[in-house]
Amino acid sequence: MTAPDRKATAPEVKPFDLLAARAARAEVARAGTPFALGEHEFTVPPQDDWDLDAMIALSDGDMVTFFRLVLPDDHLAIFAEAVTTHKLKIGDLKDMFGQIAQSAGFKSLGELLASSGS
Repeated sequence: MTAPDRKATAPEVKPFDLLAARAARAEVARAGTPFALGEHEFTVPPQDDWDLDAMIALSDGDMVTFFRLVLPDDHLAIFAEAVTTHKLKIGDLKDMFGQIAQSAGFKSLGELLASSGS
């Protein structure tokens, strides 16, 4: 007497669609990174829309210049006032730039900066 064939059939696994994941990442990146500070909402444009000077400012840690270059003029004064009102700290900026990096498809700000050749 032979034992019944007990080979378990593996569940069908759908392959990961790398191109679909890339397209989804690109869609998010094109939208920029929205953030709120108090009652105000701002959007940092996607990295591909930044001037080279903005990337250099970011790389140098010059947040004032970075925001001056990436935020629209009408938002800049509101943002500056909100920063003062809410006493933004370096840790807050690190959190924000970590989110900006993730929205651009990177794991960290360091990875985003490395991708730019900075």
